[in-house]
Amino acid sequence: YAYIQQSSTILRPDKVTDAATGRTSDNDRNVVDKFWMHKNWVYNNIINSHDGVLADSVCRVFLRRNLARRNLARIERDAFFSTETRLFQQLLGLRELLTSQRFESEAIRMLDEPVHYVARSYYVDPTGNFFARQDGVRYRHVRTNTVLDPKTSTEVEAIGLPVDFQGDMFDDDV
Repeated sequence: YAYIQQSSTILRPDKVTDAATGRTSDNDRNVVDKFWMHKNWVYNNIINSHDGVLADSVCRVFLRRNLARRNLARIERDAFFSTETRLFQQLLGLRELLTSQRFESEAIRMLDEPVHYVARSYYVDPTGNFFARQDGVRYRHVRTNTVLDPKTSTEVEAIGLPVDFQGDMFDDDV
């Protein structure tokens, strides 16, 4: 969220963690609810956006191609938990690709088949009691199998209905 929104209202991770574990006030509830809504915004406007899906897919193709060549063999697992700068230093050309004025046309050229991904949306169900830690009721998300055809720029919901996921607020493993 901070990449896109430059604002004093951005939630600091330690504040969200304190509010989610403490749960002593309405302010704590408001902080965690706001975090959940920011998460929804990030998924809808960045991760699951047309450009976000293309960027993720292009990165996967780029990594596979470099594995087949030479660059990826030199990358250690820890690099993926490092900084963007360090990762881009090891994957020469990736930053330039992602920031290119011609990114979309390059992505279309690289992706020879539709991209399957799981679109997610997050919402707060106020019937779940925040103070009683009813996170499985209060903090919900829907996962929808989706396909993006980069050549036509169309997204379609894949066969099957969206799944309304019930689980812990921090459980987002799939």
